[in-house]
Order: sequence, then structure tokens, then C-alpha cells
Amino acid sequence: MFDAITYCPDLSGLAASLKASLPEYVRVDEDSGEVEFLVAKTPTVKNGQGESLALVRVEDLVLLQSIPGLQVLASAPASQGTPTAAFEALFQDMDALAIYNRVYDRSARMLTDEEGNQSSYTPPDYFGVFA
Repeated sequence: MFDAITYCPDLSGLAASLKASLPEYVRVDEDSGEVEFLVAKTPTVKNGQGESLALVRVEDLVLLQSIPGLQVLASAPASQGTPTAAFEALFQDMDALAIYNRVYDRSARMLTDEEGNQSSYTPPDYFGVFA
């Protein structure tokens, strides 16, 4: 089993690629037409530019790496249920980290609650991981 942090520059292109090349890994919602990739993964992190990241757990890393339109930024053997090693590998690769930072905004921001109170929030370094 492997944990992998994946990057997709174009989700609609990836959906078309998956439907054509790996239909057994795809489910199409009949109502919305959305394509679901049938692997264990966190919800997809998206930026406003159409790019996305996902934390994926797979048995066949080679298959994941062979999917057109999907890039594995970092991976590591899954251990003790946490993907820490994959994120540690990602943070050592400056090119992969640049993509990660472009898609997943970890900068501090102000949040306002329903009573108008403001507080500062900084997202964690790792997405999709329970603290």
C-alpha cells in the first residue's frame, strides 16, 4: 500500500482520460455527469486556476503514475495509517513543493464568525490528514 500526493492541472481532462483508459476505476454520476475516480482518497483540494491536489492510498503505485493528466508529486509506503512519510518526501522536493504551494494556500487569513468576531486561521501544512 502506498500514500501518494497527486497533482492534476485539469480535472475535466483527467476525467476524460480515465473514462477512456481505465473505465473500471470510474463512476459517472447519472444526475450530475460528474466523474468519480474510484480510489481511496481525500476530498480534492482545488485552486481557482483549475488545478487540484489529492491524497491517494493505492496498492498499485505504478498504475497511478501511468495515468495521463495526473502527476504523483510524492509517495511513500503507507505506514500506521498516516501519510506523514509522503508529505515529508514532498517537502524535500522543491519542484513538487512549488506546485503544492500554488494549489494549496497555507497562508494565514482572517475569519469572521456569525457574531462578527474575527480570528486568524492558518491552514495546516498537510491537507486531508486528521490532527
